[in-house]
Amino acid sequence: MGNRVKKGYSRVFILLIALMLLCVQILAQEQELIPPDVGEVWAQPSDLRPSQPVWGHAEGLRVGLWPMTGPRGLLRIYAPYLGHADDRMINYIAIEPVIQGSMARGFSELEVSQLDEVDGLRFWSANSPDDAIPRAPTDPARGIIGYDGDVETLTVYVFIEPYRSSAKVVLSLTFRADRPYEVGISTFTTEGSPPPDCLHRNRDDGELRTFENASSSGWNTICLRFLADVRRP
Repeated sequence: MGNRVKKGYSRVFILLIALMLLCVQILAQEQELIPPDVGEVWAQPSDLRPSQPVWGHAEGLRVGLWPMTGPRGLLRIYAPYLGHADDRMINYIAIEPVIQGSMARGFSELEVSQLDEVDGLRFWSANSPDDAIPRAPTDPARGIIGYDGDVETLTVYVFIEPYRSSAKVVLSLTFRADRPYEVGISTFTTEGSPPPDCLHRNRDDGELRTFENASSSGWNTICLRFLADVRRP
């Protein structure tokens, strides 16, 4: 009995050491990345490499991708305007398509990548919805600055590798200068993707939101608006 208890403690100790080493490795990897350039209006990935894949408002909400701290296959939401450290997350967003005629839902953070056999689908960024070539996450696109009427905007496209269901989903993240605490997320599918019935987004409060009428090609009619679940300053 005593030997079994000792073996049990040994296994727990080894597991804790392994988890600590993993955390140290992740933090070291993130610290080696160059922080985003923060101007008067926007925060955009640095032109230097390797750089943090983070976009958003200089004084507002920001969105990041792995390898920023946390599981792969999720968008990260940051609110440094609250006095948080720049890399402190307030929420995740998972992208979970359901294909027409199927009850199975894709899980961007749980499926094993077909590109490198790592848990979590690979996300990468681009300045155009037509640039579907996978790129290193530490080689992020800076995003495109444009205008919606008189309002300056920052847009970046996030590609997701195909799900096991063969769904091919692309996101457009749009930040508006007049809405510093908000990001617009539009979704669409690329050529060869089976048509989705809907996309699900899970929030950390357990609430499930469903977005119907996802189109089989071209832009969705749905623009997902995510507002940080925190008080504004």
